[in-house]
Amino acid sequence: MDERYGVDRSQEISDTDWIRDAAVRGECILTKDSAIARRPAEALTVYTCSARVFTIRNARLTGPQMLDLLVASSASIQRFAARVDGPYVAAIRPSRIERLRLNYP
Repeated sequence: MDERYGVDRSQEISDTDWIRDAAVRGECILTKDSAIARRPAEALTVYTCSARVFTIRNARLTGPQMLDLLVASSASIQRFAARVDGPYVAAIRPSRIERLRLNYP
């Protein structure tokens, strides 16, 4: 975020704005905020922008544990992203990638 928006602005940018910006660029999004799928405004942005969001579902993991999970899951994440078109929010779990329901009608 700091690299894209600058240190000062990155703290002020809304979730809907950075989700849209990343989706427009064709980027997959990696976050530990799985509530994006539940919050209506963010879910709508994911849906309308066809965003591809991967989230670490267990927010209690330490930084090194998150890194270990991402490294261990990297092939699964790449396969999922290559075969599944957006929009989606997908939870990264130790044994699988699980698509979450978007809170959007």
